Amino acid sequence: MDNISHIIKVVLEESAHCALDNSRERDYVAQRLTKRLVKSSLVQLAALLGGTVETDEDGAAVIYTDILFGENS
Repeated sequence: MDNISHIIKVVLEESAHCALDNSRERDYVAQRLTKRLVKSSLVQLAALLGGTVETDEDGAAVIYTDILFGENS
């Protein structure tokens, strides 16, 4: 829970210039929170699998692991 709270706090601090009394600003902050939380979750999943998260040339997140699913595995 501390990690989630920290992420929310950081995004809110970075978004201090936003006036959260209008929907466009709230949507902006919500999108930033979503991206940070999903990224953090993917990093934790990759660590659990013994891998890493990288970004491809299209900006998509890719999890690399040492797990092989070939005929010989």
